[in-house]
Amino acid sequence: MKTPIYYNGELVGYHEDPERFVKEFRKKRRSGEIPWDLTITYYKEENEVHINGDEGRVLRPLIVVENGKPKLTEEHIKKLKEGTLTFFDLVKQGIIELLDAEEEENAYIAVNESELTEEHTHLELHPALIFGLSASHLPFPEYNSVPRITMAVQMIKQSLCMFAYFYR
Repeated sequence: MKTPIYYNGELVGYHEDPERFVKEFRKKRRSGEIPWDLTITYYKEENEVHINGDEGRVLRPLIVVENGKPKLTEEHIKKLKEGTLTFFDLVKQGIIELLDAEEEENAYIAVNESELTEEHTHLELHPALIFGLSASHLPFPEYNSVPRITMAVQMIKQSLCMFAYFYR
């Protein structure tokens, strides 16, 4: 059975092997053949592939993990500190990947490098980045009660000036 492929919500075609299609897509994105800001998700239950490239999506930076090892090395970090390498150089080289909320659902993300296994697909840049945009603005959340943190996050979301934040 052919799997429908959607680009920004529009049906653009079909593919007979969606898992291979997604794997090849990610490989090409990491090598720079496909723009780094395109994200892809395969929904097995619905048998659909969704590719998103529209503006305004929040993208989360994560370190790519292959065979239980992060692609970011000490050499990369040294070059970043020296200024001979930039963050977007790492993105273009496929060392860091930017995922949207849809693609993130199928990623297996480790918070710390010590937790990495063969099954992990990504690693956090820093453990603090596990919080979302709103929660990251809260000072010392570990010292407040959950209802107060929830209220603060809701107030911060109201201050975000993004057009149609929950468009779909």
